[in-house]
Amino acid sequence: MDSSSSADICKKLCSLFWAVSGQGFRTDSGPVKIALRMTCGPTNSRIDFHCDGNYATSTSQIPLNSPSEYKGGKLCFFVNDQVHEVPRVPGSVVQHPPNVLHGVTSVTEGVRKSLFIVDCINGLGQGGVVTLTNEDISSFLALREL
Repeated sequence: MDSSSSADICKKLCSLFWAVSGQGFRTDSGPVKIALRMTCGPTNSRIDFHCDGNYATSTSQIPLNSPSEYKGGKLCFFVNDQVHEVPRVPGSVVQHPPNVLHGVTSVTEGVRKSLFIVDCINGLGQGGVVTLTNEDISSFLALREL
């Protein structure tokens, strides 16, 4: 896979982010970033219930591995006075606007992997960030094809 193909993938993900957020694809919406998050259990860390701030237009999350590979790590939304666990089907997209109360339970065993598409000013991924080039993405995709 060449670098133009990886650039096309990134462009498509960004386009989908704006489409899912109800904004439609707009070049004036500001840049978005793609962040990968990997949480290794056991950990007592969790993401407490919160609403995203004015740094977020929306958040899109794509689970990268099966829940059978880890315990815990449940994505929960609080809607209509009830907690709802959202199924994490690898390759599916969960999107929410910033005003939805949500959180994630602790990963108690295994490894939970996710890809996020968020506004560039979102603080997700500020620590331990590695910036990938088109060549990095192409190399990763080529390994998957082996």
